[in-house]
Amino acid sequence: MPTPDHRRIYLDVHTAEALLTAASDAESYWTEWRQQPDFHEHYTEEDVASAVRRQVEQATARDALQAALDEHRREVANLTAPRLSPSPYDTGARLEPKVWPTDGDPDRYGRVDLDNDEGATVASILAESTEHGYDLDVTDHCGALTVYLDGRPMMPAPAPTTVDPGPALAGPEHDGPSL
Repeated sequence: MPTPDHRRIYLDVHTAEALLTAASDAESYWTEWRQQPDFHEHYTEEDVASAVRRQVEQATARDALQAALDEHRREVANLTAPRLSPSPYDTGARLEPKVWPTDGDPDRYGRVDLDNDEGATVASILAESTEHGYDLDVTDHCGALTVYLDGRPMMPAPAPTTVDPGPALAGPEHDGPSL
C-alpha cells in the first residue's frame, strides 16, 4: 500500500506553538552553524545540500503549521466574539439622547438633544422643576415632531394672541361693529 505524500496530523494548540518555537530555534541554529569561520573545512557539499533540504522541509512544515494555527485562532475568535446587531440608534428606529455638557453653566443642566442616525438633532428637551411641579420644554428642530403624553399625542397649544381693540371699540357702551 503506497504511503500518501501528505499526512494529516491533529495537534492541540499548545503542541503546535511548541513546534513553531522548535522550528524557529532550528532555523537560528542553522544560521549560526553556517556562519562559523571553519564551516567549509568540516562539511562537504553533500552535507550542506542535505542540511539545506532539511531546512526547506522544516520551513515548509513551519509555514503550514503557522497557517493552520492562524486559521484555528480566527475560527475560535469568530466563535467567541459577540455578534452585535445594529442598535435602534444605528438603524434610525430610535433617536439617540445626547446630554449637553454643562461646563459649569447652570442654563445647560437638564438639557438633552435627540439625534437621528445621521447625527442631526431632531429635538432638544429641557426638564426643570417649578413651584407647581415640572416643566418639560421640547424644541422641534425638524418640523415633523409629535409629542405624546401618556400615550396620547399632544396638540400644540394655540399661540397666545393679543388683540388690541383700539379706542373706538373699547368700553361698555360699544355693542358691536358700526355699520
